[in-house]
Amino acid sequence: LRIAGPDEDGHGGEVMRLVGQLGLEAVIDYVGPVEGEPKAALYRQADLFVLPTFSENFGLVVAEALAAGVPVITTRSAPWADLETQGCGWWIETGVPPLVMALREAMALSDAERRVMGERGRAYVRRFDWDVIARQTLDCIGGCSARVTVPTASGSTDQRALPRRRPPYLLMDPAR
Repeated sequence: LRIAGPDEDGHGGEVMRLVGQLGLEAVIDYVGPVEGEPKAALYRQADLFVLPTFSENFGLVVAEALAAGVPVITTRSAPWADLETQGCGWWIETGVPPLVMALREAMALSDAERRVMGERGRAYVRRFDWDVIARQTLDCIGGCSARVTVPTASGSTDQRALPRRRPPYLLMDPAR
C-alpha cells in the first residue's frame, strides 16, 4: 500500500505511528506529496486509487487517476457518482465498513478486470480534456444568436448580428 499526499494536520504522522504499532512498515509506504513525473509514475504503478474523503468540491486526483487508467474508490462526499454508472470505480458511503467492502470487491477482481475498468475510466474523463472543453465553448459561442452594439467611425453606434458559426476572431494561435 502506497499513501501519497501532504500530511494535513498531522494525520499522516498518526497513520504512520499506527502502521508502526501494527508492524506493517514492510507493506505500507507513505511517500508524502508528489508532483509531475513522480506522481504520474505512481498512477501508472497503481492497481487502484482510493480517496476516502469527508468533503471534495471536485476531487482532481480522482480525474487524474481515471486519466491514468486506474479504477477509483471514493466516498459520496466527492461528486463522482459516475464512477459506478460508467463502470470505472466505486462511489461509497463514508465510513470504514463501506470502504472495507469496496476494497474487498476491488481486490477480488483480476488484474485484467481492473485494467478494463481503468480503460473505461480513461474514456470517461476525456470529457474534462481542455481540447474538448475548448471545442464545446467555441461551439456554444459560435451558436449564439445575438445582437451587439458596435461603435462606428463617426462616433455613433450600429446594431449588428453576431455570426452563428465560429467567429475567426475567437480562434487562438498557440504560437503567439
